[in-house]
Amino acid sequence: KEFSLLEFLIRNRDRVYTPDQLVDTLWADDTEVSVDAIRQCVRRLRTKIDVPEKPSYITTVVGVGYKVESVK
Repeated sequence: KEFSLLEFLIRNRDRVYTPDQLVDTLWADDTEVSVDAIRQCVRRLRTKIDVPEKPSYITTVVGVGYKVESVK
């Protein structure tokens, strides 16, 4: 699921997705997934892809959700 989440955010750069939108898009309809599960998935991804002393590739938009920004 981590790879699916990362791939989805990269393919949809600069667009913010709420945890509920991510659940609806990436997890099966019959699967019960909490907002905390999304947070944990993002946290695990960050530990794998982020570079120490640099900003995270996955941006948290406080009160809204997550996004990956285009490289400028």
